[in-house]
Amino acid sequence: MIMRKTVLLSLCGALLLVLLRPFHASAEEYPITLSVSVKNDGSVQIKAEGDKTVTHRAVISIYREGDIIDLSLPENEQTAPITGYDLLGIMLDDEGAFYPNSGEAYTRKFYQEMESWWRFRLDVLTDGPNSPLKPGKYFAVAIYHGEVDPDRFLSEPVAFEMGDWERSLKVEQEENGSFAFETKGFFGGCCSVRVYLQGKECDPTTNKGSVLSWPIDFTLESRKTYPEGCGKDVGYHDLSALKGGIPTRPLKSGNYYAIVVDEEKDQVLTDPVAFEVSGEEEPSPAPSSAATPTKAPITEPSAEPADQENSTNGNLILSLCIGAAVLVVVIVVIVFAVKRKRK
Repeated sequence: MIMRKTVLLSLCGALLLVLLRPFHASAEEYPITLSVSVKNDGSVQIKAEGDKTVTHRAVISIYREGDIIDLSLPENEQTAPITGYDLLGIMLDDEGAFYPNSGEAYTRKFYQEMESWWRFRLDVLTDGPNSPLKPGKYFAVAIYHGEVDPDRFLSEPVAFEMGDWERSLKVEQEENGSFAFETKGFFGGCCSVRVYLQGKECDPTTNKGSVLSWPIDFTLESRKTYPEGCGKDVGYHDLSALKGGIPTRPLKSGNYYAIVVDEEKDQVLTDPVAFEVSGEEEPSPAPSSAATPTKAPITEPSAEPADQENSTNGNLILSLCIGAAVLVVVIVVIVFAVKRKRK
């Protein structure tokens, strides 16, 4: 009886060792060490260090707690990771990698095209592709996917837990008069900032009624300034609120508010953030000046210049008459003098 119990316990122990071996090998068997930090903006930072010679065809993948990773299966039949990163790329970057991905390359269009070849784990994402992980427990692990050699783990799994994160929208005026709109914690690629005149109600289903709007896209934190640095992605929906009624011009003086909207779900995601634009209005041109050209006024010649011209002409005539009279007198004198001499 004791012998049977001993054999049974030995078999159970051997079975447990086989099942747990991939994640409970000695530190010497894992050439890569991972670290994971969870940020308060909903992002996760992953760093790696260790032997760079094992990084060929190696990735760091994130899974949800409870996912079973059977590396004996072909790669396309294994449990799909939530996201994955090139191991060497992370090791060469001092900052490691962040999830969700952030940068100009990660746009809505990028992820729409990516859906054709990547199996997104939408069940664990809060707001579609490249959005934060839902609250819960997860782990990251480095895996080698060989072409000839069998797949194997390169690191121990590093567990981490996601909670709620901070979402915020702030508006502040800069020294040059522009307004800076800062957002934090909005991902998913379907969120936009809208600006309204106070008194106008925000309808998340349409831009009608708003003055300006622009997409946040996939960024951990965004900062847009208007009008300086407004960029080409700004939509103009009410030009009457802009000076001169021209796009890219400053907002007219008045009270406004900014708000973040999920364009896909038609939801308002923040409380309105009020701000005031001060300053004098630019004078608007009178409608008649643009529609009907006015004739130049016709003025009568001034009397004073005419009198001066007549006086000048009279003096000239008088001088000519006097000169002519003198000339006649001189001629007469000469004639009489000649006749007397002949006599």
